Amino acid sequence: RLAVQQGFPPGLAAEIESLPTNAGLGKLVVELDRPLVVADITSDPRVAVTLSIEPHAYVGVPLRASGRILGILSVVRSTGQPEHSREELSLLTSIADQLGLVVEGDRLRKQAEQAAVIEERGRLARELHDSVTQLLYTVNLFATAGQDALASGSQEVLEYSLDRLGNAAQQA
Repeated sequence: RLAVQQGFPPGLAAEIESLPTNAGLGKLVVELDRPLVVADITSDPRVAVTLSIEPHAYVGVPLRASGRILGILSVVRSTGQPEHSREELSLLTSIADQLGLVVEGDRLRKQAEQAAVIEERGRLARELHDSVTQLLYTVNLFATAGQDALASGSQEVLEYSLDRLGNAAQQA
């Protein structure tokens, strides 16, 4: 996705956003697994779509982390500007490497947060299970005590057992 732009003609940002991410120059950068410099993207046969822009130069650099390509840093400029120098390409590669580390760090942070949430849910489920199990055992005890009180004719014990039975069932 287009994250930053400067000086694009109106509508170009939306046009670039609509491009497929698995085709064209982006796909070629991933396949080559190295920086790609194209002097004029409007006349390059590897560009899968036609843009309604004046000719532009393109540099695509893979964003890497942990040996994987996570994205592409793409820079487009008017062809009237000077060609991309080796120093610029080196700087863009360094920036792409740093961005790759940031993206990977963010992914790992989110993964750790998700693991913590899952672990907490499991802990809560175990606590709830233990709590409900204890309450159901209490329900069973008071039901048995109530049956015994009914059989022996003890109205006071029966009322106490039914009251406690209702409270335990409500808590469960």
